Amino acid sequence: METIRMDKDADGILTLTFDAPGAPVNTMSEPWQRDIEEVAALVTAQKDTIKGVIFASAKKTFFAGAELKDVVRAKPSEAEQWFNFAEHAKRQFRAFDRLGKPVVACLN
Repeated sequence: METIRMDKDADGILTLTFDAPGAPVNTMSEPWQRDIEEVAALVTAQKDTIKGVIFASAKKTFFAGAELKDVVRAKPSEAEQWFNFAEHAKRQFRAFDRLGKPVVACLN
């Protein structure tokens, strides 16, 4: 994975650290979208070995949201594509919600 690190300790606590390489902040870039989908699938498959999930950031800020340079270039004709992009991210986070395990985010 390019933008997310996964570390599970001996107690089954999984730490997911957002860290977009070379970027000053973490954003919902396409690489991040692919990574969060992969992480959600892995966590769902391994949920019996996970006792909790911690979301963290290697940046000073936790997460900046959408990648602004992509949003600025967006056209009205791409509205459905952008809607689907956002819905995809929401589905990934819903997978963490459905784990039945504690999930927390460490915000600065």
